[in-house]
Amino acid sequence: MLNLRRPGDYSGLVSRFREHEKDLMIFFTTNTSSEKVRQIMKNPLVSAYFCRSREWRGVNLSGRIELVEDPAVKLAFWQEGWSMYYPGGVEDPDYALLRLSPSLVTGYHKMERYEFVPG
Repeated sequence: MLNLRRPGDYSGLVSRFREHEKDLMIFFTTNTSSEKVRQIMKNPLVSAYFCRSREWRGVNLSGRIELVEDPAVKLAFWQEGWSMYYPGGVEDPDYALLRLSPSLVTGYHKMERYEFVPG
């Protein structure tokens, strides 16, 4: 799965996340036909963990993830070059856009643990 909130990889999407600085909403893309999507459809409660182990820093976003069906939203996140994965373009049935709205954030920084509810 690709994390579309990574500014180094998707600088053109940075502005889409400005209104989500406090709620930490994140989007991923993957193949609709993947095992991950089948598991999510059965149970949409997930966690996504990100860390910088050399800095002793990490964050875990927990909450409900959903498959985005809105064609306008899917188009807004579509990236040049993805047609090599999804030959049908933004309308390819195998192009899945997933939205995670975390309800709990936990993590650590320099051996100190933290927890908060985004909002």
